[in-house]
Amino acid sequence: MSGQALYRTFRPLDFDAVVGQDHIVRTLRQAVISRQVGHAYLFSGTRGTGKTTLAKILARAVNCPDEANGNPCNVCGTCRGILNGSLLDVLELDAASNNSVDTIRRLCDEVVYVPAVARYKVYIIDEVHMLSTGAFNALLKTLEEPPAHVIFILATTDPQRLPATIISRCQRFNFHRIPVQLIFTHLEHICRNTGIAYTPEALRTIAKLAAGAMRDAISLLDQCRVSYPNGFSHEDVLSLTGMVHNDFMANFICALLNNDLTTILRLIDTLMIAGHELQRFVQDLVRSFRDCLISRFSADLDNLLNETSLRSDQAAAIARQIHPDLFLYWIRALSALQTELRQATETRITLETQLIRHMAAQPPELLPGTPITCPTVVTSTQSSAYSVLINPAVPTSAPKLTTKPEPEPEPEPEPEPMPEHEPEPEPEPELEPEPEHEPEPEPEPEPEPEPEHEREPEPEPEPEPEPEPVTDPTAIHRKMLAVCDELGHGMLSFFTSTARPSIDGNEFHLTISNSNAISMLNEYGNLKILQHCLDRATDSVGFNLRIIEPDKNMDKASNPTPQTGPSQPPITQESAPNDSTDWRDKVAILLQEYDMELEPPDLIG
Repeated sequence: MSGQALYRTFRPLDFDAVVGQDHIVRTLRQAVISRQVGHAYLFSGTRGTGKTTLAKILARAVNCPDEANGNPCNVCGTCRGILNGSLLDVLELDAASNNSVDTIRRLCDEVVYVPAVARYKVYIIDEVHMLSTGAFNALLKTLEEPPAHVIFILATTDPQRLPATIISRCQRFNFHRIPVQLIFTHLEHICRNTGIAYTPEALRTIAKLAAGAMRDAISLLDQCRVSYPNGFSHEDVLSLTGMVHNDFMANFICALLNNDLTTILRLIDTLMIAGHELQRFVQDLVRSFRDCLISRFSADLDNLLNETSLRSDQAAAIARQIHPDLFLYWIRALSALQTELRQATETRITLETQLIRHMAAQPPELLPGTPITCPTVVTSTQSSAYSVLINPAVPTSAPKLTTKPEPEPEPEPEPEPMPEHEPEPEPEPELEPEPEHEPEPEPEPEPEPEPEHEREPEPEPEPEPEPEPVTDPTAIHRKMLAVCDELGHGMLSFFTSTARPSIDGNEFHLTISNSNAISMLNEYGNLKILQHCLDRATDSVGFNLRIIEPDKNMDKASNPTPQTGPSQPPITQESAPNDSTDWRDKVAILLQEYDMELEPPDLIG
């Protein structure tokens, strides 16, 4: 067993050992028992579901002289000859590499000869859909009326590519994907028989990653056994398969829904440093959004969750805070992004730009009023995200450190003498202030000026300085941007950060030179959100917000600016340190120069 893969070691040898294909096993077993075996069978289904395995079991069962209840004995000379490939009456042909018409013609010429040892000559043609058109035509007549001692078993993963004339001449059996629970139970059986150390969560993750293919599950188990001889966990399986940790995925989803562009860019950089494939990550991201959507409707559907990149409790925690239509929006957007990434030469640039585009196009009425809380302990810093992605098991060393610093209770008696000294100085100052306070009652009339100060707040012109910031459009604009960031509308703050503010009567104008940005801000209810931010910034003074394009006079006045070119750099340098969103200015300038499309696609439908 040392030099053989696990899926070959534990390949079923009879009908009783086949997992997940009871409907096919029952029919084939009865055909063997009743001696009513057909002349041609077509096994179709996804990879790793047992097509070739059942074909070999059937070949031994029909030729075994000592079969019991339809099962081959696997000990007679015929069975052992088929198992080791020495019996020439059973031939397995790979159509992927032998798809020519000459190969099929030679096969058809040989079928007329009776078997040398066995009862039937069995031809197993794997991946039969790879045969050429001429090969199918050459096989057609023999498949329709073969000799009585010949049985054809055709196996394929793509039955749609087979001619209808071939399918109509065979008994067709569709192999189903094997349920997760059956794969999990079979993996437990293998681990017990081989002494592999594991955790139930790790085996369940392998079963879900196999997507119904038993061979894929056993192969992944074999890989984990070699990589982690002392046992493997859920995190080890994720690391081995190139998937991100659950906390990393939850942090990424929350950053998308919160429009946290800084965290998104940092996490993408973390993925690149760790060497993860971005296309695989986007695929896992779509599945995670799907889990959140299912959790949003019912908690009784946990058995339908993937739970590979996102745990069920994390999906439920996120789903409670988000409108389900927003999950549909991101599922459609990311599905379209998968197609673009397959054709992209720079996957990172494509991923970053498309995520920024879709984040800006999120319908504001579906966004939460306050930033959603992420059900993880991951921070938005690059170092912490990197540690969770690369080595999520590192925090296990923390409790060891926390149990060692026990000598700290010794300094506890030290604070006890402190209160003893404290009451002693207390009586001393009590005696001293007594004579000091006696002469001091004379300056008691001094508190009389206090009411004078009390009179001052009555005519306090404090409300008068308030209109000063109200009349200062720049100050109002800054407060408005701060309110937008505070309410979680970072993208609206981003597109209005470079606007020129001005006041005209009771109207507050934001002049933006990009017409596409103006149209986007006036759609999807964005103007209503900006008006709310303006009211909070001005304490509901009553300004009406208007987003306008620059006047022609302003454009003419901006023409002579090249003469003052040397004076512009210091102005931008002075404003840069005071602006906390300088990256938005840079991006907005680029958008204005290239006049990029900002109108979002109709992804919600």
